[in-house]
Amino acid sequence: MRKNERKKIFQMYLEALIYEGGDNNIVIFSEISTKKFIQAAGTKGDRLVIIDLPKISLDSLERKNLTRIFVLFEEMEQAYQGQATPEQGSLILEKIFREVYLLPDNYSLETKLNLS
Repeated sequence: MRKNERKKIFQMYLEALIYEGGDNNIVIFSEISTKKFIQAAGTKGDRLVIIDLPKISLDSLERKNLTRIFVLFEEMEQAYQGQATPEQGSLILEKIFREVYLLPDNYSLETKLNLS
């Protein structure tokens, strides 16, 4: 899958979190072969989505890469979180998959969306 295709998919699903559903909208983006994933949450009517990386899913190199690249991500008890607009979020998600998870440029993407 090409980078531009993934960015469009990221943005489309992140926009769904704030334009559709209700108060507990969630999408999970995962790379098909490695099962590496990123969660995002949002509420219909909000401007920002929350990007969430559970600590348990990150190895020590990935944690180091994340904190080096994204100083604005807040370290919570069980996850690293940051807020972004859907447009910013699409760029952040691509950067996480490529520079934190160190996936190749042609990685494949799977999504699961829950609007509620």
